[in-house]
Amino acid sequence: MDTVVRKDQERIAQWLTKRAPELGEVYGAAVRLMGDPEYPGRTRFICHAARDICNRLPDVVDVLVLKPNLHNQLNKLSDLWSRHKLQTVELGRLTPEEPQNADSTTREVAVPLDVFRQIDLVVKNHRLIPIVNRERATRMFETVAPESAGGSEVLLPQTDQWIELKHWFEGHAHAGLRDRTVLAAELQSKFETFETHLSKIAGEEFYEGVEELDEILEDTNG
Repeated sequence: MDTVVRKDQERIAQWLTKRAPELGEVYGAAVRLMGDPEYPGRTRFICHAARDICNRLPDVVDVLVLKPNLHNQLNKLSDLWSRHKLQTVELGRLTPEEPQNADSTTREVAVPLDVFRQIDLVVKNHRLIPIVNRERATRMFETVAPESAGGSEVLLPQTDQWIELKHWFEGHAHAGLRDRTVLAAELQSKFETFETHLSKIAGEEFYEGVEELDEILEDTNG
């Protein structure tokens, strides 16, 4: 099925391709899948593409807020775990006489200090991720429109909606064992809002899209 690509979509694709070719490719693929409702698995592919763009777009606009590298930190924790042979520690099982809700302090396991510190680092950085993601989104909008920096009354609704879109696409990006049908109208609405943000970030004046976004926010909250 041939999809009619709008002018604004062409401009978004060109802007992305110039700065991050792979993101330009996945955006173009998502646009074409949006025009082919019969394509098997289209919702997952579209959401996966949008999720990747949401995650990487702050980097595309040169937002300098580094996310914690949990992958590397978990690898280090795994190395420490093996070095101390913690995988061989016998934890045992609760005896029938010991209630499941017993005080956890009665079932302690000694952990080497360097392992504990690495666990603490992983947990702290995991908790930082939502904060960092919000800061990256806010900085992204500030970078697009420097005159809006510090204007929380303008940036907050945009940031909130961007984070909500990111979470929505993430929640529908992967195939699972259960049926998680997404209504075509809901997917269309989310993708259109996503494209409104992309169009603004790709070069339109910041405030040109605010009125339209405000209308979408009112519909969403209504």
